[in-house]
Amino acid sequence: MQLSCYSNDFDNFIKAKILQIIKTPANFDLGSKLVLHQELVLPPFPSTTFNHFSDWECNPFGNRSWQWKLNWFAFIPGLIAYFDKSKDDMAIQLAVKGIKNWITRYIYSDKNHTFEFIWHDHGTALRAEQLVLFYYYYQQYYTKQSTQLESLTEVLQDTLEIHGEKLSSEVFYSSNTNHGLEQSRVLLLLSIVLKGPKATVWRQLAIERISNELKHAFTDEGIHVENSPAYHIFVFKVFINILHQYKNYLPENLNNKFSKISEKALIFITHIIRPDGNLPPVGDTEQLTSTDGYFHAYKDKEQYKNTLYSLRMGKQGLKPTVNNRVFPLSGYSIFRNFWPSQEHYDYPLHIIIKTGSLSHYHYHKDEGHISVFGAGEDWLIDSGLYNYNEDSDMRRYVRSRQAHNVVLFTDSDYSPDKNHRLSNWRITNYSENDSNPFVDMEINVIENIHQRRIVNFNALTSELSINDFISSNNGNEEDMIIQWHFPEDKKIDITEEEISISSTTGNKMTLKITGDKPDKIDVIKGIIGDTIYSCQSCTSNNYRPSQVILLKFDKRNILKTNCKFTLESYH
Repeated sequence: MQLSCYSNDFDNFIKAKILQIIKTPANFDLGSKLVLHQELVLPPFPSTTFNHFSDWECNPFGNRSWQWKLNWFAFIPGLIAYFDKSKDDMAIQLAVKGIKNWITRYIYSDKNHTFEFIWHDHGTALRAEQLVLFYYYYQQYYTKQSTQLESLTEVLQDTLEIHGEKLSSEVFYSSNTNHGLEQSRVLLLLSIVLKGPKATVWRQLAIERISNELKHAFTDEGIHVENSPAYHIFVFKVFINILHQYKNYLPENLNNKFSKISEKALIFITHIIRPDGNLPPVGDTEQLTSTDGYFHAYKDKEQYKNTLYSLRMGKQGLKPTVNNRVFPLSGYSIFRNFWPSQEHYDYPLHIIIKTGSLSHYHYHKDEGHISVFGAGEDWLIDSGLYNYNEDSDMRRYVRSRQAHNVVLFTDSDYSPDKNHRLSNWRITNYSENDSNPFVDMEINVIENIHQRRIVNFNALTSELSINDFISSNNGNEEDMIIQWHFPEDKKIDITEEEISISSTTGNKMTLKITGDKPDKIDVIKGIIGDTIYSCQSCTSNNYRPSQVILLKFDKRNILKTNCKFTLESYH
């Protein structure tokens, strides 16, 4: 196969990718640190001493994500951006050295390497894309290339063909996941870059896979199935870019199918973004702002204008007319008391209810979880992402039931059959009424336990009422604990009449319990000894202590109780 970066349509979008790399200030900063100070920074990780790419399997932070980034060449955009502005030849030479070192060690070596990130499903696709981008930049913009271009072209041609073979393999393909979508996208890219009979086969295969990924990726409500608002946005943008960049290679019916999904996908984004402009840390989502990647595709759509209003916190776009949304097929309910103007944008109450999960990817044990943000601050919280190191105690905690506002059971647990939890929840009734929305859920993910949780929100009085009806299917008695997690900065006072949760801002939330009363109420903070009781991770690899109110009910086979939260704001 021959490596060629010359075709009009390919040229246009590859140039756009290069321009985006060059225009991103952070890339220049990362490149300058690597070239001038021998500091390798792979965000969100801090810097580490540059090792001249001599050890691709090093792990200075004890984190798989850092190794993943290193081995898909996440450092290349920084070196391109730095060279483009500084014209410092060392940047290009470092990139060439790193690429050739990796290829020599893992492609041209006879050793049977077992390192995970040589052929990681997602990492392989991203590395192939970085090689294409660097080769294009090198041959188009690097004037000192004459003696090296032929050698580099031959090396990259062989390497990209090997990557294409890997990505086209059915055994290697991670179907029906965001990784599989990225594999398909890059396989399509390689089918354009590399010329020959194989490329034609790859192109047809990539198009077929992209079409199948679209069928699986979103529910009929336009919500991504991997249990995370962040991945909803990521995958949605990947599809937008695929359909825009490769429009001359894709069938028209694929675009038509995506158009039906996209308007619904925008509605979900509009409502899931918090009043502080951040995504909620639900599932594997960091509590960060999101960028607008929708303008060129949807600038004239009302749904986009509503999304822009939410993204820009009322400074741009069109104020939505609907306060509340329930997505019964997807398991999300999102309530708010009003859409504010720009000057008081973070003031409203924003409530997210997660009924159940749709797949095993980015799955947290959060069936029935409730998060509340209001009057500019967090109240009921989700415990977040932390990282993807499944051997980490904190990672195991943030994914557990203990980390969510759900009910714990001393003797009952999930079925060993992991598919059981995906099919044993449902939203049975709901209302999206502006002043009094509600959602009625049945949750049977714990074996031998039937749970009905009804969440009512009175938007006029800022009252949130949670009714729990729990019964043991086999009649056995066991201890039950209802958990409510709050940030560490809240002061919690317990009296016979109510529980008061106070903020230093002057805002206060009260909790009143009716129906069956708990036998004991405890408040536990942070980590005690080796046990994590309550912590929150809003950004990757970081966590902070939080606190949890434990409503303990001893030896029950039936529980009927109501928790009513009322927010009293000084605003």
